[in-house]
Parts: sequence; C-alpha cells; structure tokens
Amino acid sequence: MLTQETSTGVLAFGPVLTTRRIEAGMARAVEVGEASIVATDLERFWVSGRGWVPLGDLKPGDPIRTVEGLARVGAVGDPRAQPAYQVMVGERRGIFVGKAGLLAHDDRVNNPALSPFDATPGPLAGRDGRTE
Repeated sequence: MLTQETSTGVLAFGPVLTTRRIEAGMARAVEVGEASIVATDLERFWVSGRGWVPLGDLKPGDPIRTVEGLARVGAVGDPRAQPAYQVMVGERRGIFVGKAGLLAHDDRVNNPALSPFDATPGPLAGRDGRTE
C-alpha cells in the first residue's frame, strides 16, 4: 500500500499487516471532489499544515492531503450505522485510501506529528526586520 512519512513527506510502499471490518458501527462519509469515503469519527485524516485530524472534527473547506496533492473537504455526512474498514501497515503510518487517495492514519494509536512536513512557515522577516 502507498504510504507517506508525515515528518518528511517521503513516499514508499508498505505491506498491509491486517484489515479489519467494523460491522455497522456509527460511521459517516466525507466527500472530497467526486469521491467519498466512509469512516468512523475517530479515523484520522491529514489536514495540510495541521497534521492528523479525526473525521468528527473535519469541516468543509479543510485542505486534505491526497496522493495528487491537496483537495478540499466538500461535505461531511451525518453519522449512521454502516460498515467501515480499518487497515494496519508496516512501519509507515500514513496510508492513501479511497478513490481520491486521501492520506489517512492506519489502525494504530495516533502518533501526533510535532512538525508536519507540509506546515507553512511563520511570517518571514524582511530586510528591515519587519514581518511580511
């Protein structure tokens, strides 16, 4: 499975260790472009510059990392009973899922990104010392 190291942005392939189906748990769809994916509120997606964000905290307009770059969340559906899947991969924890290739955390305890690879730098100081 295609993975991304979230401290450096390096892409690699990692083996799928387990796949688990969650039977009719409370899940919701998140729409990104023409695609949608069903996940539980605790599943985490990579929001550019912020790091891992649980689905339950995503808002329309959030910039989600995809295999092709960035895409904006179009909508987050209401929770309803429906099946969802969780995947665990080897060493790398960011996996690309669904038709849109959204960067999601695998089925492990969240490892917060202290310094997201795609964080925007703070204000830049100009030659006169003022910030731009």
